[in-house]
Amino acid sequence: MGRLTQIFVARVFLAAAYGSGMILCPLDAAGAADGTASYDPPIPSRWTIVAERHEEKTQDGKIVATTSGRRKEELTIVEKTATGYRISVVLRSFDTDGDTNESITEKALLGALRDVTIRAVVDQGGKPLQIENLEEVVTAHKRGFDQVVAAFSDKPAAAAKIRELLDTIMSMTTRNPDETAAWYLETVALLSTAQNTGLAVGEERHASKSSANPFGGDPIKTETVLRLVEVNPATGRAKLVRTLTYDAAAMKALTIALLKKMTGGVPPQEAEKVMKEMSLSMEDSTEFIVENGMTRSVTGDSRETVKAMGHSISKHEHDQVTIAGIP
Repeated sequence: MGRLTQIFVARVFLAAAYGSGMILCPLDAAGAADGTASYDPPIPSRWTIVAERHEEKTQDGKIVATTSGRRKEELTIVEKTATGYRISVVLRSFDTDGDTNESITEKALLGALRDVTIRAVVDQGGKPLQIENLEEVVTAHKRGFDQVVAAFSDKPAAAAKIRELLDTIMSMTTRNPDETAAWYLETVALLSTAQNTGLAVGEERHASKSSANPFGGDPIKTETVLRLVEVNPATGRAKLVRTLTYDAAAMKALTIALLKKMTGGVPPQEAEKVMKEMSLSMEDSTEFIVENGMTRSVTGDSRETVKAMGHSISKHEHDQVTIAGIP
């Protein structure tokens, strides 16, 4: 197989995997941590959430692309209820560089939601359960979807596939209210991971999840381990670490299915050889700092690498989320 064909196959896999959002797997939170305060934000109170992302892609050890993004949201704790809280979240600003397909999509979707107030219900640990004004949010988001499709008007085949994917996503919003809430309130869901965990220092909680395979077949299984590393009772500060692992057999099967779908222009004998020798590895670790029961910072690092025929393409992503009160 020629070098260009090898790299093309690996690039196709990475682009499809990164663009599909297949690797998201939030962990449910439950209970109050031993030695730490429970989640109990002031009513009313307002908070800024700043999420920053830096991504670096390498090919055979050389950096080939870097992208960065930043967004700022405002979280308002509106009311305390018998089972949790009512909140509102507004995306105030965002910025992402690059002109890749992923960047174009992100700009359109986030732009459609800017300054749209999302009113939601969360549980006692701050985990989103339901969006109260879902119809309004979905209507705004659809405008962003239309912009994404329009951006690929010169590529009808790609536009049709994107439309099919987006229509599938939108059809799920009314069937799964909790997943929809976690999707639209991604950062709030992330923060809730480390709130009210019920863990003692050194204790771990394991959680498994099966996600639908986009190509059919067995579900994609992941396992998350959340560990309370340390607590300072005097300051109310706690540190937790979460690691995410993927079922190796399921990922291998997914790799093969994805390659079969995406390498139609590659000779069958060459594609088969790539499939046999390709390997996929994923590492994902996140650190949470909790103060007085509320997550105040999140630092995440993930790395995904595809190796095939002596070549390697990888993506390293560093994420930083900080939360501060608004006077």
